[in-house]
Amino acid sequence: MPIDTPLAKLIAEQIRESGAISFRDFMELALYHPGLGYYTRPQARIGTKGDFYTASQVGPLFGWTVAHAIEKTFDESESSAPVLKGRKPARSALTVIEFGAGEGFLARDILEYFQYQNADYFERLRYIIVEESGSFRKRQRGVLSEEAKFLKHVAWSSAENLEQIDGIILANEFVDALPFHRVVRAEETFQEIFVDVTEDFCERRTDITSPRLAESVAGLVADWEEKAGESWPVNQQLEFSIGAVDWISSLAGILNKGTVFILDYGANAAELYRIGTRGTAKAFYRHQLSENFYEHIGEQDLTADVNFTALASAARAAGFHVEPLRTQAEFLLSNEIEKVVQWRAEALKLDDESARRSRRQILNLILPEAMGTRFKALVLRSRVD
Repeated sequence: MPIDTPLAKLIAEQIRESGAISFRDFMELALYHPGLGYYTRPQARIGTKGDFYTASQVGPLFGWTVAHAIEKTFDESESSAPVLKGRKPARSALTVIEFGAGEGFLARDILEYFQYQNADYFERLRYIIVEESGSFRKRQRGVLSEEAKFLKHVAWSSAENLEQIDGIILANEFVDALPFHRVVRAEETFQEIFVDVTEDFCERRTDITSPRLAESVAGLVADWEEKAGESWPVNQQLEFSIGAVDWISSLAGILNKGTVFILDYGANAAELYRIGTRGTAKAFYRHQLSENFYEHIGEQDLTADVNFTALASAARAAGFHVEPLRTQAEFLLSNEIEKVVQWRAEALKLDDESARRSRRQILNLILPEAMGTRFKALVLRSRVD
């Protein structure tokens, strides 16, 4: 593949000097290199002018429905809070932490929901965005400043500076952007895919040297083989994100009491890695899907379907109660999206045409041929709930 961008040249030079690097390390540089990485450069990445869409860009209805799910969780917490006889219950802050808020549309729509539908919760709401990218923080602030009242509820933080909370943790299309290892079955063992340079970028296989990666892959494959009733095929690939597992584990130290909502595209391992597939790694460039990982380096997104089996296993090990995985359609319908669309139309006094456009958003969010089944919702509850 041509070495045709500033970041491609930098990575190629590093490889020539120090040797081949894992695909995981290549992906981290391609996405997060300061100033040149896909998620750190100032250009638009999401929406019509970018490379892909998220559910929150279909329209506000997704965010309003997620907000209703959050509201119901807050209701449960409020109803279970102890009340001393003769005293009014304490009105504590209601905290939401969102990881990787993208352009800020989901945060805006959640705040808008509470502004119109629950003034008490809106007044108490504290919304913390965990975002490392300075360009994304700037975009988020711009979107949220469209409504003057919203910014006073919002703060930005790094993951390292988060305090322990009672409340909600939200991650919408966050996990799929965490760097991952690519592994392939050879004749006798599993090997990891590394990135090297000859005249152009190329791939080569090497024995897995990380004990943790080897153990993780062995566990995933053993579980898959037990469910499939056959051996993992030679040359079949898989992706594994140690970073995603570590992130799940870290949430147990952040969330004292509350709920985690993870929404992303992916599936359980048995569905992801069907016989004959190369794996799920992919590149997005100007809304075109490809496996050309080494083109447009720093200018295209790299991603893979989320392995929800691995996330659920890590969550249980961290002490969370894991609810059954649901499709996005099931999640949105169970949280009354068909009522939410009407609530929003009434609250904003939408005209007939605007109300019809809003209702059409439901189809894009729940139909199987759109986002309804490819996207999933994983809900984790703290054990002390």
